[in-house]
Amino acid sequence: MMYRATNGKGLRSFVILLSITLATIGIQLRYPGSRGFLFIPLSALMWGWLSVMHSAGHRAYFRNRLGNAVSGLVASLFILVPFYPWRYHHGLHHRWTGWMDLDPTSGDLPKKIPERRALSGLNFFWKTWFPILSIVHTVQHLWNPFRFWKVPGPKIRILKCVSSVIWIAVVHAFVAWNWPWEYATILGPAVAFFLLLSDPVLMSQHAQIPMKRSQDFQANAVRPFAPKLHDAFTRSFTIHPWIDRWVFLNFNLHSAHHRYPTVPHYELHRVQFQTSHIEPLFPWIWKLKKQHIRDVLFGIDPKYGATEDFKQVSKT
Repeated sequence: MMYRATNGKGLRSFVILLSITLATIGIQLRYPGSRGFLFIPLSALMWGWLSVMHSAGHRAYFRNRLGNAVSGLVASLFILVPFYPWRYHHGLHHRWTGWMDLDPTSGDLPKKIPERRALSGLNFFWKTWFPILSIVHTVQHLWNPFRFWKVPGPKIRILKCVSSVIWIAVVHAFVAWNWPWEYATILGPAVAFFLLLSDPVLMSQHAQIPMKRSQDFQANAVRPFAPKLHDAFTRSFTIHPWIDRWVFLNFNLHSAHHRYPTVPHYELHRVQFQTSHIEPLFPWIWKLKKQHIRDVLFGIDPKYGATEDFKQVSKT
């Protein structure tokens, strides 16, 4: 059985998450002393908002476009990621999953591994947990207006991208201008903690999995892989079933999401989908953090190249 978005479940999910978020912020406004520890649950809620934007971007949160647009734009305020630039960028990611140079999430990586000297600065940020990869990628692709002109499809998409950026900028500028101390002490630590985990968590989805490059094939042989084959190029993670479902809101079920991208996150745990590409998050992060950034970005985990699903894709 395939699960689809429903307005009732989407609205309930949205209202609950928004209420908890506003309550967490309200407590910190009322009791400033709580800011020293409530930034952690507020940061955790940001992963929920990322999951909301994820579903809305696939038009799989509500049944109608307006509901998905509104929920996606609201979610963007909490995670500082412009909704429409992300939506179009993420759509290309799904289209070209498995092709390293065509997938925009990995297309910036050079074909050849840079010299160690060139990677030393990047490795410093990686070892000190500074989320340089997430910040640079977000600014370069999702906040950069020059990128919007390259968005495929109708020109109205350019206006939507610009409006998404203005929407976040205006709302945050208004709040920061009128309540600068509250803005800095409530939102600042929460965003910082959210970003602290963003690099290793987001990299858990595709890093060190063998992929193809279009330059190695003739033009007529370069085609998008069907979603049923995406498990070869994706990885899910897990912490605890309760945390996976109620904190990450199933954002961790990345392989299942690629197989069934139109299933909303609040239904994804119900999909009967088995994958061998799943890792316990914190041990996997620990293993990754011990490696040089060169090996993180360009290395291959041999276990993923040996799986049957990758062998099947390699024959296509």
